[in-house]
Amino acid sequence: MANLQGLVTGGEESPLTDKGKEQCRSLRTLIQIRGLEFDRYVVSPMLRAVQSAEIIFPDQKFVVLPEIAETDAGHCAEWPLVRFLADHSNFYSEFDPDRPYPGGESHMDLYHRTTHWFMNAIETYGEHERVVMVAHNGPIACVLHHCYNTPMTCFPRFTAPNASLSHLHIDKTGVARLYAFGIAGGI
Repeated sequence: MANLQGLVTGGEESPLTDKGKEQCRSLRTLIQIRGLEFDRYVVSPMLRAVQSAEIIFPDQKFVVLPEIAETDAGHCAEWPLVRFLADHSNFYSEFDPDRPYPGGESHMDLYHRTTHWFMNAIETYGEHERVVMVAHNGPIACVLHHCYNTPMTCFPRFTAPNASLSHLHIDKTGVARLYAFGIAGGI
């Protein structure tokens, strides 16, 4: 709903639209056709991520992780983006990853929160664990920025489509390889 309404990031209770639900069903079909299997499932606590996880992986149990929630845009999260840009015209054009949203966090805060979880996950789960992270573009971009040593001044360098699958492999030496990025289920 947040994307359809053109909101800054949407709130924690922003639901999926009918189109979002259809995109998730298409991705579920793609995963089934390709015979993809996973060992662990983690999900953002935001409603649209939980709804996505329930549609894509209906028979799985998820660990809900606040660390992979979308950027906290504070009291601007549910503002229309045009209103936010009218009040904060240089927020994105003169991007500073340390500048927080009014009443919220900065993109650097998001990066530290997400990559802290990611580094712990690598240590905890090991090389052969297949972990699915049902999250938002911000946290996904932060993980990829981290893996590819891309400065946050370039954020978001990686922008995956909604309801898409990316395959990132971390080997035992910590080297990341992105095998697939933003594969959508046909919509």
